[in-house]
Amino acid sequence: MNPPSRRARVTAAGLSAIVLAVLFVPLFASSAAACGCVGLTEAESLDLADVAFTGRVESVTDPRSGLVGSMFGDGAVTATLVVDQVYKGSAQVVTEVTTAMDGAACGFAFEVDRDYAVFASLGGDGVVDVGPDDLTVNRCRGTRLLGGVPPDGVGASPLSGGSPPGASLARAGLLAGWLALAATATLAVSTLTFWARLGRTFSPARRA
Repeated sequence: MNPPSRRARVTAAGLSAIVLAVLFVPLFASSAAACGCVGLTEAESLDLADVAFTGRVESVTDPRSGLVGSMFGDGAVTATLVVDQVYKGSAQVVTEVTTAMDGAACGFAFEVDRDYAVFASLGGDGVVDVGPDDLTVNRCRGTRLLGGVPPDGVGASPLSGGSPPGASLARAGLLAGWLALAATATLAVSTLTFWARLGRTFSPARRA
């Protein structure tokens, strides 16, 4: 059996590189887009929001803490807040909001044990993929540290009960990230195994 020509080896290597690039490039593309915000007054932020409230962040779930989260830039951060006052719409005492985990995608950086005025939208915002009843936050829509200055208007008490179904699809997206990573790793191992076997097949000792 004749060994493959140099052109065949180069072609095979090029195809392998293209396959890996097709798999990996989309994973980082979302974090490359810049976030451009148009300045809004607080009255405009309140008008655009589906739900507006003040509250303290109890916890933040950030998928960047894991390997997959650090690679897949289209994930979402989930912040759980204990609501103090509601200024528009309705929110429960414990409410979850989701935001893009990348600031370049207009994600908002929530911090635990800090108070915020939150201007949230129902459903996905084109970056974060959540259910229609979940709340999303975009840093261009007015959400801010409270700083002792409540939003304009009269607040109401939050609804009693547990938290609404927040970030369910965002978590599903993280699972999809793991599956994509596993598929990529499998392809890489298969490619390396193929070239290793090819090298052994056409080594001088084997041909002899």
